[in-house]
Amino acid sequence: IKKTRVGGSVEQEQKLFFDQGQGESEPGEKASFDPEDEVVIIDDFTNSGSTLFGAVALVRSLAAGAGDCGADTEGATEGSPLAVSIFVTHLVAAYDEKVVMSLREKLRGLGPKCRFYTTNTIPLTTDLLLEEPQVQVLSIVDFLASHLK
Repeated sequence: IKKTRVGGSVEQEQKLFFDQGQGESEPGEKASFDPEDEVVIIDDFTNSGSTLFGAVALVRSLAAGAGDCGADTEGATEGSPLAVSIFVTHLVAAYDEKVVMSLREKLRGLGPKCRFYTTNTIPLTTDLLLEEPQVQVLSIVDFLASHLK
C-alpha cells in the first residue's frame, strides 16, 4: 500500500505493490492471491495499525475463495483460509495500553491464520502481548548478539 503524508493528512493507495528490483520508480502490483498463498505484510512501525489491518483487508479482498482469513464470521468461505503474517519492527501504539488492546482485538478478529510479529524494542507496548497466542515478540537482543560477534 502506497502511503503519502501531506501536512497532517495521510492518503493510502489501495493497491499492493512489491519491489521488482527497480526501486520505487517501477514497483510491481499484486492483483490477486490463491487461497494457499501465504502473505507477509511488513511495516517499520505502527501507531494505530490502520495501514497494517487495511492491508490485510485488501489482501482478503484479492484472495480467490480465501474467505475471511479464518475468522468465524457469517458468510465465510469454507476450505483453507489465506495465511497472513504481519511484521512490524516497532510497536509504538501511541505508547498507550488502550491502543495495544485495540490492536489485539483487531488481530483476534482476523482469525488464527493471521499472526503478528514484532520486536521488543518498545517493551511498554510489547510486554502487553507476550501471552497472546497470535503474537510473537522477537528479542532484539538475540538479533544483535548474533550479528555483533
